[in-house]
Formats: sequence, C-alpha cells, structure tokens
Amino acid sequence: MKNQNVRQPDLITNQSNEPNVFAIPLNIVTLLASVVFIALLISGVPPKIATVALLIAVLQILAGGSFLSMFVYRSHLTWKEFCGVGLAIGSLLTFGFDQIFRNTAISSFAWTLPILFFPLSIWKSRLKIDVTIARSDLITTDLLAILATVLLILSPEWFWPLPLALLVISIVIWREIPKWRKPSAIVATCLIPISVFSILIRPIGWWIEDTDVALYEAISRTLGHWGFRDNINGAGTSTNYHWFAYAWSGLIDRISGSPEWVSNTRTIPLLITFGTVLIIWAILEQLSHSRLIVIFSLFAIGGFDTVQTWGRGFKLGIIASPSQMYGLFLLLAFLFVFILDTNNLLKKPLPLFFLLAFGVIGSKVAHGAVLAGAVGFFWLANFVKDKKFNWHHTWLTTATI
Repeated sequence: MKNQNVRQPDLITNQSNEPNVFAIPLNIVTLLASVVFIALLISGVPPKIATVALLIAVLQILAGGSFLSMFVYRSHLTWKEFCGVGLAIGSLLTFGFDQIFRNTAISSFAWTLPILFFPLSIWKSRLKIDVTIARSDLITTDLLAILATVLLILSPEWFWPLPLALLVISIVIWREIPKWRKPSAIVATCLIPISVFSILIRPIGWWIEDTDVALYEAISRTLGHWGFRDNINGAGTSTNYHWFAYAWSGLIDRISGSPEWVSNTRTIPLLITFGTVLIIWAILEQLSHSRLIVIFSLFAIGGFDTVQTWGRGFKLGIIASPSQMYGLFLLLAFLFVFILDTNNLLKKPLPLFFLLAFGVIGSKVAHGAVLAGAVGFFWLANFVKDKKFNWHHTWLTTATI
C-alpha cells in the first residue's frame, strides 16, 4: 500500500528563520498542462487554438499563483492550490486588465501586465522555480484522478466522456488499491473500446447545448474586440450582464484567432472545470489527511447531480452556461482563501477578499448573493458566539459585501 499522506513532498517548506519561499514545481505544471492539452484535443479544439489557450492559462496560473503567494504566510502551498486558485485569480486579473485598457494604446498587451506579479514575487522572496525533474507515482495518480473528475463533471451534458471517466477511475483504483487490481484491470480492459467508440460516434455539433450559445458568442465578440463599454446586441449601450466568463473567452478568441463556437462551448468549460477540480481537491485536503478519502470524495463530488425536478436541476458543470461555471469556480476559490484566513495563514487579506468577491458577483449575480449571505451569516454567528465585535471579520465581511 502506498503512503496515504495527503501532504506530498512536491513543494519545499523552509523550516529556517529565512523568509518562506514557495517552490514552483515546473515538471508538475508541465504535466498538468499536458493533460489539459490532451483533453482539449479530444474535445475537438483545433491544435493551434488549444496550444494558445493553454499558454494563456499557464501565464494566468503563474500570475494568479504569484499574487496569492504574496498574501500567504506559509510556504507549503501544494501545487493543486497554486494552480487551481492561481487560475481563478489569474484569469480575473488578465481579462480585467484587458477590459480596462481595451480602447487604449496598450490594448494589445494590457492583458499580460498581471504576469509582472511573477517576477515581483520572486524578487520579494515569495517564490522560486523548482526545475528538479522528479518522477512520482503519486503525482501521476493525482493527475489521473483530476482528469477522471473533470470528465465526470462534464458527462451529464456531453455524455461521451462518461466511459472515458470510468476507464480513468478504474486505472486510479488499480494504482491505489493493490487488492482490487484484478477486477479493476478487467473493467478497464472492457472500457477501452467503449471509450473509443463513444468518442468516434458522437454526432456533429455534440457541443451545442443551448440556444443561448449564440448570445454568449455575441457577448464574447463584443468584449474581445470593443470591451464592456459597447454591446453588439444593443448599439450605443454597455454590456450589462454577468459577463466575466465571456471576457475570458473573448480574450482567448482574439489572441488565438479561434473560430466561432469553440471557446464558449469547449475551451472555457474545460479550463474552468480543471480549475474547479483542483480547488475542490485543495479544500478536501483541509478536511481529511487520508489520500484515498480525498480521491474518492473527489469522484463522488464529480458524479454529483440532483434529480431533474425542475429545469436542468443543478450540476457542477452546467456547460450551457459558462457564467454559471465561472461563478462557481470563483466562489470555491473564495471559500479556499476564506479557510486559509480562518487558520491565520493570510496577511492583509482585504485586497484578496475584495478581488474574489468582485469576481463572483461579476460572474454570476446569484453566486454573489450566496457569497454575501454566507459571509454575513458567518459574521453574525461569530458575533453571537463571542458577544463582541471581531474587527478582522468585520472588515473582511464589509469588503466582501
């Protein structure tokens, strides 16, 4: 049986009196990027578009992860935390700068300005680059578990990923639980042809999930070319919609030259889902020190879907609404940062809370209402329990709301 300790030695913790330094494991980031790239190709994203979108996502991870590291006391951030929360913050910063400077002289490269947080954090001794090439069975299994969960989340609406998700899960079981190797190998062998068949026979246009896709495409084109101060659906008016997800897709469309109907239907849903799964894993690690419990809890969450009692029900991956998916992504990022703060692991977290809360409300109004209610209830519960004001919680609650 493999070591079941959740905290893997993939990052370096400085135990001396020197400043805490987070080591970015480039080999793991490269492996994660490779998995995402393969998923994009299988989903029908053209290789050139997939490459450019992935490069943008990696830059966003470095920018957002560097920004996060400047607020964290500890140096033992895991790579899932750095990449997951980094993608959430980095995407918000990059398309934010892109929109603010869309009609200025620096519009062509304004989105790259947040990348400056990367060298800044290295200069301030918050980050360093780890170029050690280490082979780890645990890392490989982690990536397989993440991929399987992503496919599970997408399966209720894409359908074809389900056999592939079950195939990857059986491989994870084969690697993690030796006594189940024979049955998991049999299941995996049976699922290989089924997975290939499910990909080959999917119909043309399998990614068309909703009539609103045309609306999302119009918003993305508006934001990508003219910015939020214009609106292709209503000349002379600004884009008054929870448009943050479409600003991200518009940015990718403009830089990559992506054809219509690709970013909003495949690229963005996949990137958001990978980021969401990474953050869910990071949150689960705060709740359990058992590696198997974390992995199988991840599978259970990935397979979650309520009974369709009304409309679509509620799914983690509502692909027909990228704004819904992005709102959840940022909401989970806020939850993780909130957990760090309750454990006294953040310094001066006010800008971080404000940024993520602003992102949540701009992504989906309903998620903003959930966030405001949650932090408000937390403040009230602590006030009733302690019978006094906690000024730290009060300031953070005020900044969030």
